[in-house]
Amino acid sequence: MANQLFAFNNKCSNLLTCGLLNLNHAKAATLQIEQDLIRRQLNILCVTEPYVTKGHVVGFTNKYTKIYSVGSPRAAIILNTNFSFASIEISRDIIAINLTVNNINFIFISVYCSPSDDIVSILQQLESIIEVHQDSFISINGDFNAKSSEWGPTEQDERGKALLELFFRQDLDIGNDIYSAPTFDFVRGKSWIDLTLTKNISREVFKNWVVHQDVAIHFITYEITYEKSERPKHKCWKIEDLKLIDFRKDLKTKRN
Repeated sequence: MANQLFAFNNKCSNLLTCGLLNLNHAKAATLQIEQDLIRRQLNILCVTEPYVTKGHVVGFTNKYTKIYSVGSPRAAIILNTNFSFASIEISRDIIAINLTVNNINFIFISVYCSPSDDIVSILQQLESIIEVHQDSFISINGDFNAKSSEWGPTEQDERGKALLELFFRQDLDIGNDIYSAPTFDFVRGKSWIDLTLTKNISREVFKNWVVHQDVAIHFITYEITYEKSERPKHKCWKIEDLKLIDFRKDLKTKRN
């Protein structure tokens, strides 16, 4: 539960270590991830479908602050207590915070889009946050329950199309490795629906995005360095005239 009012300038060494995880409301997975947080020395973890008891996110050591909306939270941010932050949005499905590190302003967003809810309304909320913080370094992490061949070996569905339209409108980059292991893999199936999206963060500072398969629930980590970087502008693709081959070439150019 967030109660911070101001974002102070946090001093840190070379990079931010970040993560994304869908806990599927599982207590056992929550207990396991506590150890992984410490072992991997994560600064910030975006969580979807956390384990909740009596309206509160349960678990995680006292070395981390839990940021969520009390009641029935479906998104949360777990932040190392060495960092201070300012709250931007604290709601059931979207948590957004301002984190200033070495005088660089970051916006971290954790988002959950339920497969049974209309994705458009959540994307509208997300886009309104992006619009306000156009000049910040933005990292969006979430379970979108949306499919597209642009981030996994699956056919695109309507939710994936809606999400891609947001990418193009806001000039977002996809942090995922299209050839990665599934981000979600259970007996009922596997999927690539957990995504890391960025804005104003170049490939020179966004590094080592990986899906870890050495834990029961697949766990994503990546790193962001603190150096400011001017990102070259790329053409804006439109859904109606999108050529996938050319788009992939453009995306690869952004990644190199």
